[in-house]
Amino acid sequence: MDVSRAVCEFARDEGNCSIEIVRATLLASPFRQKFDFVIDISTVDHVPAHLRETWIAAESSLLRKGGTLLISFDSRHNLFVELYHMLFTRRFYPEWPLAPSAVRLQLRRHGFHVIREHAVFLAGLFLGTHRPWFPLARFLRREKVFAFLKRIELSNRSPLLSFLAPQYAMIAVKIDGRA
Repeated sequence: MDVSRAVCEFARDEGNCSIEIVRATLLASPFRQKFDFVIDISTVDHVPAHLRETWIAAESSLLRKGGTLLISFDSRHNLFVELYHMLFTRRFYPEWPLAPSAVRLQLRRHGFHVIREHAVFLAGLFLGTHRPWFPLARFLRREKVFAFLKRIELSNRSPLLSFLAPQYAMIAVKIDGRA
């Protein structure tokens, strides 16, 4: 499910024919069935603050008890991410880096238990502006460097590096049957 027509068309063209592609927003979800797994990749940080509780509640309503939510968002802990959004991206589209502690509290209020957290895309500290000319871009794309960064990101200590990572991810399990 995505709100963008272009994204849905691309997914239909490139995706597996057994996957249903739906153009919609989570705030008016067309789904009534419950799922075992929901992936939210950097969408909650595009939702204005006054709608975030509604957003998390909608994600909770899509999951069965025991279902898993993987949620990622731009991290407010990284000063460069906040400055980049403030100076550049907010002129074109809404996006607000979030504090992991605030997302964690929202998830708890909606019946989730966070089981893993990771500061992710450490290379994004340098590559996060999507500019291939950045001096360190070639170095960071080397296989061994990338493998090393991936090992750090998947470790239990990666949240300690959230000030370096532009993204933060949480894996949460729905522990009660609330809708």
